[in-house]
Amino acid sequence: MYLVVPDGDTMNRLYEYQYSVYGEKAASSLQTCMGFDLSCNADAQIQLTEKLIEQFASGAETHLDYFYEVKGLEMQRYSFYSLFGGLLFLGILLSVVFLFGTVLIMYYKQISEGYEDAARFEILQKVGMTRKEIKKSINSQILTVFAAPLLASGVHLCFAFPLIQKLLLMFGLSNTPLLVGVTVGSYLIFGVLYAVMYKATSRSYYQLVK
Repeated sequence: MYLVVPDGDTMNRLYEYQYSVYGEKAASSLQTCMGFDLSCNADAQIQLTEKLIEQFASGAETHLDYFYEVKGLEMQRYSFYSLFGGLLFLGILLSVVFLFGTVLIMYYKQISEGYEDAARFEILQKVGMTRKEIKKSINSQILTVFAAPLLASGVHLCFAFPLIQKLLLMFGLSNTPLLVGVTVGSYLIFGVLYAVMYKATSRSYYQLVK
C-alpha cells in the first residue's frame, strides 16, 4: 500500500499515529529514500550524491532520526563496477592459479606413473605382446585417467548448480538462462584446455614407457 502525502509534516503525523496505535514493536519504521539521474556528467552526479549524503548525516533533513538512503545512477554504476569488477579480477586470478596447479599435478602424475609403468610394459614385451598392443593399452589407460576427473567435475557441477544459483541471487543476479549458458560454456572451455594440457604432459609418459 502506498500513501501519497503533501509534505513531510503529514508523514510525521501519520508515523506518530500508527506508532501510538501499534506500539513500538509492531509499528513500521520511517525511511527516507532519494533516487535520481541527472543529465550532468558522472563526476558531478557523484559529487552531488556525496553532498546529499552529508546533508542527511549532518541533520539538515527532517527525518534525522530515521533511516535514509541516497542513490544516484552514477554512484550506483560506480559501486556496481567496483564490486563486480573486483570479483571478476579475483575469478580470473583464481582460474589462472588453478589451471597452473592442474598442469603441474598432471605433469608430475605422468612422470611418476611413467617410471612405475616402464618396467611393466617391458615385461609385456618380453612375454610376447606387440608394440601395437602395448600402445593400445597405454592409450586406453591414459584415456581412462583423463576422462574420469573431467566426468566427475561435470557431475559435481550439476549438483552444485542450485547452490551457485542461490549465491548469485544474493547479489541480485537472477538470469537463469544466462547462468546455464555461462556454466556450460565454462565447462566446455575447461574441457578443451584440460585436453590440451593432458596431451602436452602425456608426452613425458610415452617417453618413459617406450
